[in-house]
Amino acid sequence: MKNSLKRAIIYILIAVFITAGLIQAIPRVNGETTTGFILASAGEDGQFGTKDDIVATDSQNVANGNPADISMDIAVPSAGEEKMQIMVQKIAVGRNHSLAIKNDGTVWTWGWNGYGQLGDGTTTNKNIPIHIEGLTDVIAIAGGQGHSLALKNDGTVWAWGWNGYGQLGDGTVINRTTPVQVKGLTNIIAISAGYYHSLALRSDGTVWAWGYNSYGQLGDGTTTTRYIPVQVKGLTGIVAIATGDEYSLALRSDGTIWAWGRNDFGQLGDGTTTSRYTPVQVKGLTNVVAIAAGDAHSLALKNDRTVWAWGLNGNGQLGDGTTINRYTPIQVNGLTNVVAITGGYGHSAALKGDGTVWTWGLNNYGQLGDGTTKNKYIPLQVTELANITAIASGANHLLALKNDGTIWAWGWNYYGQLGDGTTINKYTPIQIQNLNSN
Repeated sequence: MKNSLKRAIIYILIAVFITAGLIQAIPRVNGETTTGFILASAGEDGQFGTKDDIVATDSQNVANGNPADISMDIAVPSAGEEKMQIMVQKIAVGRNHSLAIKNDGTVWTWGWNGYGQLGDGTTTNKNIPIHIEGLTDVIAIAGGQGHSLALKNDGTVWAWGWNGYGQLGDGTVINRTTPVQVKGLTNIIAISAGYYHSLALRSDGTVWAWGYNSYGQLGDGTTTTRYIPVQVKGLTGIVAIATGDEYSLALRSDGTIWAWGRNDFGQLGDGTTTSRYTPVQVKGLTNVVAIAAGDAHSLALKNDRTVWAWGLNGNGQLGDGTTINRYTPIQVNGLTNVVAITGGYGHSAALKGDGTVWTWGLNNYGQLGDGTTKNKYIPLQVTELANITAIASGANHLLALKNDGTIWAWGWNYYGQLGDGTTINKYTPIQIQNLNSN
């Protein structure tokens, strides 16, 4: 009877969390035995690995969230283990800095720190990961041009770094070298950081924005910069958000995408080059399950696992074999079975269900990971990577998280954003050392 009661409680909790949007399904790599999350009880004997263990898992396979937030599955400890291994669970990238969350809720950062965006109380660049002291229970992270965001498991948002346009949301324009709480936000389930602005998604499906607003990227119908969060007008039922350079995207639960802000290259996907101060629907796209934004181009993943792109295409970042800008979505050539997407300054990347990574677009710093500096107009595989569970793009560098918790990085490294202890560009992926041993 006790075990039956425990199972019932776990199943009820799963249903409540999924309905409330507090837990999102995570795409799994083929061959893995686990799905997006695991809830487990050690049973009456208090030991994992014995016959009275209770384990419940989510059964969905396609993510409905920001692809930069895809996390590794948490393994259930085997019999005899006293505690879970501390390892990297999620990754995110700012313009020239990088971030990681470990499965103990701590945050680690490296790269450019000119405004304190690494959160360590200094403005000194770091070419290896450092721990942000005092920031705990973090479940999501995001990086902007010179600022960073963290979402804690209590639904509050914390920010640090450059604050010249109020992008930290604390009501001031004072830069912060350690995290401060964003004012007035509760029940947040997702975050995204743009060039000079920030977004947050509440559990009720509304979107909140703050920071620079000259192109209407805050979506409040004005071009007034905001130092504390304001609600984006007219949006309900939102399940995911993304930020580009000076524009924003939102994915609704009905599979449609809504966009607002700067639009000079067609990055809003409404068939025009007119900036929008409130959200407009991206034309011709339905059944979308994930979104991503580069500087001035946008990406969408449909439930058939194809990828669609629009906006600036001067370096082939739309992946259609041309360099022609597109004002409405077009399909990226040759990609199938995709589970996550990400965009950078002039490049794009996709993660397939088999754990391989594919890249296209600008390659002047080796950010495509193919060992060259030649641009590519259609996706090509990063051949040195396998068993990848998450990807994230900065301006000109990328990170990939493997299923063993290791992070691999490549591209521009001027500020140490690859985390390998050097400032040398890398044209193929290299492993960030010692992060999981700290």
